[in-house]
Amino acid sequence: NNEYIIIENKIIKTDSLGITQWEYDLFDTANDIETTSDHNFIFITNSNFGKINNNGELIWEQNIGGKSIEETLDFGFIILDDNKLIKTFNDGVVVWEKDLPYIQESEGNIQLIGKMVKQTVDGGYIILGNKGYSDEDLWLYKTDQNGNEEFSQFFDYYNNRSDIGRSINLTSDGGYIISGIGDDGMWIIKTHSSGNKEWEYYYSDPGEDGINYVLETSDGGFISTGYSFSNGQLYLTIMKLNNLGEKLWDKKIDNGIGKTVLETCDNGFIILGNRFDFST
Repeated sequence: NNEYIIIENKIIKTDSLGITQWEYDLFDTANDIETTSDHNFIFITNSNFGKINNNGELIWEQNIGGKSIEETLDFGFIILDDNKLIKTFNDGVVVWEKDLPYIQESEGNIQLIGKMVKQTVDGGYIILGNKGYSDEDLWLYKTDQNGNEEFSQFFDYYNNRSDIGRSINLTSDGGYIISGIGDDGMWIIKTHSSGNKEWEYYYSDPGEDGINYVLETSDGGFISTGYSFSNGQLYLTIMKLNNLGEKLWDKKIDNGIGKTVLETCDNGFIILGNRFDFST
């Protein structure tokens, strides 16, 4: 209905003109929020998750924190914490938990760290993360509906040791679109449903750039938002790619960082981010 939800340490509901309708205080840093099938909202913070109704009133909450949450096909929820995947019923009661795997390398076991989870069309789950807390490689991890591993893929931009995963979304062909930072540059990866890379887009100004969120659009292309920092200037970036990963256009807004973007019902885009005042 072209209304919007904003989160930080509170949830803010606005109308289509951005006018606040209500606020709900969280008392912790919010990491994710989703609309549920019954037109309410599910949120997760570092310390808990809960459900609020369309008037901003708490329905229930549970003392489980995490980074990412999504309603599942059975109307329960899937939660991703740094190193754990948790499935719950629709009242937040835990059904099962699965630890994310380690990988063995010459320096020892390295924990795989999750950043975002989405349910896939086959009822399983796709997880975007990184190899270790030092963000060495992007990591793509697919499980079945019970959290059992189906495949695991790593993406490394030219053997760089600082590749950071930011977002993942499903695409209409059954694959995945991933955003992140590779070697301090804007990095978007399109994969097949098997997790194998189909194409990638990379760009870097002298300085630091990154893509925080990417989403397929109704025309089959992709819209992304993030940031570019070069020559002492910070910009919020908006970029449109076609279905082959070729850039169609981009825009920059001074003194900002784009965090997420959605397509609106008039085929425009709404971007949420941070704006900074460097005048003082």
